[in-house]
Amino acid sequence: NIGAESVVGTDDFTDINGLIKELENRLIRTSRTLDKFSDPNIVGSEASINIDPDTGESDIEIGGGRFIPIGEDGTAPYYLVWDAKLEASFKQIEVILSELYIMSETSSACFSDLKTGLAESGSALKRLLMPTLAKVNRLKIIMEAPLKDVLRIAADIEVASKLSGATKLDNISIDWRSSLPVDMKELVDIETQRVNYRLTSKHSSLKRLNEGASEADIEAELAAIDGEQSREFGLMNLEQ
Repeated sequence: NIGAESVVGTDDFTDINGLIKELENRLIRTSRTLDKFSDPNIVGSEASINIDPDTGESDIEIGGGRFIPIGEDGTAPYYLVWDAKLEASFKQIEVILSELYIMSETSSACFSDLKTGLAESGSALKRLLMPTLAKVNRLKIIMEAPLKDVLRIAADIEVASKLSGATKLDNISIDWRSSLPVDMKELVDIETQRVNYRLTSKHSSLKRLNEGASEADIEAELAAIDGEQSREFGLMNLEQ
């Protein structure tokens, strides 16, 4: 665990190292059990073995295991296997993963662990990601002030060094973007409802939907929409 006085900072894994080790141990032991009993031994009476007189080999396919004789009582051969009861092991893995998500404040949705129908829209996905988004927002609050200081100091050093294009940064604002995919259908539905209920203008709605578009582009789009509506209204009047 790196100390707070280090330039590297503190790590985010100390609290979950125990769970990760337990998960690795459970997965390794489960795999070892499956490997051990993937090629079982065979048990039967010696009388059930037919020896090829030419090769001297038996006609029993043993595979990677071995044959275990049990006397001459005529018992039919059967495979000696062990019921590993791995359901408990897999259940334990699920419990460890659940605790890992809780301790790390990570939603299982981050790893596409979704049940059918649980994230059919962007807002539904955000609700599933609430623990992770809350952690991200907390880190933003912690990091914003030091990050602004670093940017301000770097700008002051450039100005003091008389570098070309250097500018003092007195008023710094950071626009934190979400890394979640944008659901355009949902955004269009929201903006349509806002316009229909007169909660926003078409200009503002188009500007939000077309991020990065200039005022001229927005005005041209509005003029094109108005022109199409005028033509459609004119055709309806002619048909009547």
